[in-house]
Amino acid sequence: ISNLRPEQDQIYYLCAPTREAAAMSPYLEAFERANLEVIFVYTAIDDFVMANLMSYEGRQLVSVEKSDIDLSKFDTKDKDDEKEDADKEEDNDKDDDKPSLSATEAMDVCMWFKDTLGENKVASCRPSSRLVSSPAIVTDNESGLMRRMMRMVDTSDGTRDTMPLPKQNVEINPSHPII
Repeated sequence: ISNLRPEQDQIYYLCAPTREAAAMSPYLEAFERANLEVIFVYTAIDDFVMANLMSYEGRQLVSVEKSDIDLSKFDTKDKDDEKEDADKEEDNDKDDDKPSLSATEAMDVCMWFKDTLGENKVASCRPSSRLVSSPAIVTDNESGLMRRMMRMVDTSDGTRDTMPLPKQNVEINPSHPII
């Protein structure tokens, strides 16, 4: 709590199998860019506890995998950092002129993505501003570990058959070369 920015009213967490996996997670990109602290948890029960605890010391606990996270108020960096980033971007622009998709093209890719995977698997697809170096992420109200735990616990008819996953929300990075 002491490391949080004063204007940060939520505590963000990420569940991953290891610290290395958490540090490389595409869900972390926007939080690193906004210079926000994220708690790493490593087991499914930790994820379950965080989701059900809901708040700590008056701050809401939020998984970084949620689709409705708005970090726009945190996208300000120190002027020195901005200058360094601008210099890096100029160098990157010189090395490779990879154009980003236009808004229309990005929506076309999203429509293709949704049509290809099917309405029963993808609830929505939209261009993302939170991705930096990853092509896409799946976002939802529950984290990936929570979805796996729901599958394990569901034995309503007495068999080990798992229930299908709910429809997923997908965010794509229109400036990634794969997209």
